[in-house]
Order: sequence, then structure tokens, then C-alpha cells
Amino acid sequence: LDRLMFIFAAKDFNQAYKRLKYFEQYSAYRKQQIKIITQKQDSLQATINKLAMLKESKQNLLDKKRKEQIQIAQEKQNMQAKLVSLKKRERELKSQLKKHNKRKQKLKNKVEAILAAEVRKSKTTKATPEQTKLANDFAQNKGQLPWPVAKGVLYSSFGEHAHPVFKRVKTRNDGIDILTDKGQKARAVFEGEVRNIISVPGSSYFAVLLKHGSYFTLYSNLEEVSVSPGQKVRVKQTLGVVAQDPTDHTTKLQFQVWHRTQKLNPSKWLLRHK
Repeated sequence: LDRLMFIFAAKDFNQAYKRLKYFEQYSAYRKQQIKIITQKQDSLQATINKLAMLKESKQNLLDKKRKEQIQIAQEKQNMQAKLVSLKKRERELKSQLKKHNKRKQKLKNKVEAILAAEVRKSKTTKATPEQTKLANDFAQNKGQLPWPVAKGVLYSSFGEHAHPVFKRVKTRNDGIDILTDKGQKARAVFEGEVRNIISVPGSSYFAVLLKHGSYFTLYSNLEEVSVSPGQKVRVKQTLGVVAQDPTDHTTKLQFQVWHRTQKLNPSKWLLRHK
């Protein structure tokens, strides 16, 4: 209405026309400005939205990195705890191995002392025909002797081996270890005489030493013994009950074969399992 009054208030037609054209041009200019402002607002909003998305993306990356860092720190802490535990376990195992080796050496010393005495005795006393025949029969049965337990598998073989845990450590087995079931009984692999019942050093277990002429067999790690020194035994006669290890709960018999003072590989004397 104000625009019309302004146009009609013109002095003449020419002035009115100019005023009309001015309003048309001003209106077009305003529309163009509104369009430009709207476009700039849209562009600015798009920029704002893009920046918001980038910010959110960066925040997500930061959160992810922070979580990964926390996880890595936790894993590192767990690894350090495991390493401490493993080192402690290693020390315990080394201590157990040291004690085990000391017990083995003490048992070995006892057996060797007994066998050395037997050899000295044999040099001053002539073997009886029965003892000679027994030794010959034992030798002829090499590879045919029954196993010293009714059921069992070879757990550790004769000779020197790398330790299963400590790779730089070597262990020596003077016989073989046979893994068997709890409560299984050790039995004589050949007829002979009980030469000695040996108390295994550092434990409550026993070892039975049998004499077969000039050959000897040793059955160690028994918790009960059912024979006595000087007793004659027959093939497969029960000697005692094999002990169960309280640490790993395995039941293992240590079996050795000697000829005078020479250690022999028991696996070569026993009947092979089919």
C-alpha cells in the first residue's frame, strides 16, 4: 500500500514509471540477496555438518585408540604377571630337579657300592654252578624278559636326554621309567635272589635289588615292599607297590639292569610291546 501511494504521488507519469521500475529492481535485488544468503546459509550448514562429522570421526578414533592403549596396558600387565609366575615356577622346577638329581645320585652311589662289594666278593669266592647257570640263563633271555609291571608304557628311556622344560639342561637316566596305573605292583623280570632293600634317599620310597648270578635288576620308587633280603623270587613274583608321585600324580617305576658294575639299557632286555 505504501508503495502504491509513493508511485501515485509522482508529479507526472514519467516519474511514476521510474518509481515503479525502482521498486521492481529493488524487489529483484532483494530476492537475489535472499537467494545468495540462503545459498550461503546452506553452504555454511553443510560445512558445519561436515565439520561435525569429522569431529565425531576423530573422537571415535581417539576413543578407539584410548581403548586400545588401555587394552595394551592390561595385556602388558598380564604378560608381566605371567612372566613373574613363570620365573617363580622355573625356580621351583629347578629346585625340584636339583633335589631329584641329588636323590638319584645318592641312590646310584648306594647301588654302585653294593655292586662293587658283590664284585669284590666274587673275586674271592668262586660262583656256584647254580649262580653261573642263572647268569647264563638271564643273558640268553635278553630281549625276552617280561616287563616289571603288568601294565605300563615307556615314559623315559635310558641314557642322556635334553630336559623337556630347560633346553640347556641335560638329564641322565641310568635305567628306564615306566608309566603305569595307580596301585600297580612291581614284579621280578627273572628268577633270582633279593640282594638288598634300599631306602631311596630324600623320600619314603624303596628300591629292591635282585641278583641273577652276575646280573642285577633294580626296581625303584616303591611305596610298599613285599619281599625281604635273601629271599628267592620267581619270574613275575610281586616285589612291592609302585608309588604315586604326589606332585604330578603319576605312577612311575624306575627299572635298571646291571652286569656287575656296568649299567645296561633295560629296553634291550625287555620283551617288546606289540
